[in-house]
Amino acid sequence: MSLDLYVYLKEDSGFSPKGFEDFCRSLNLQVRIPPDFDIQEGYDRVPLTFTSDAFSETGKAESYSTGFELFVSDYEYSPCPVEKPRTEKPVGFLQRLFSKKRRDEVPEEVPEELPQETPFEQAIKDCQKELALVCHSGDSFELLMAYLFGAYLVDSLGGILDDPQTGRYFQNSQELKAEIASVWEYLHRLSDSGELKYEKIS
Repeated sequence: MSLDLYVYLKEDSGFSPKGFEDFCRSLNLQVRIPPDFDIQEGYDRVPLTFTSDAFSETGKAESYSTGFELFVSDYEYSPCPVEKPRTEKPVGFLQRLFSKKRRDEVPEEVPEELPQETPFEQAIKDCQKELALVCHSGDSFELLMAYLFGAYLVDSLGGILDDPQTGRYFQNSQELKAEIASVWEYLHRLSDSGELKYEKIS
């Protein structure tokens, strides 16, 4: 089972590995990413190292190998198709039964309504890149890493993060920080119940 997040960007040229690490540090989280990481490429696994004492049985900081899959593609906005509006008013049963329509009569036109863009469509319509951040259930830290990565892109590159699992999208890193705090609490619940899955770096 996988869980996907999507980030939409107008441009992807301003990503900084150090900036991402500093962003994580501002949330009191220590995450390392290779200094040559290139956001314009796709990765079967974004190689991240997460170090924390929060889940250690000894109380000492431990490092974990983690990450998520990253797929990058060009994005071109296309509004959702809408059903073509009717151009003729429907004729009622009694009207059809008791009135005769002249052959040359022009049917009354119903004005066509333009499709309305949703707020989400308005937010992403000028974006040029779509990044899919794919998380799997075998590593409990993947979702936290994906949210951190997405929040950094929202904060530094003006990205829009879409979480299709909840139907929510984010343009504000402060709102995403609240989501990150919820994921952090969830990880602690997994740890307390012995269900936390991870790959420790020895």
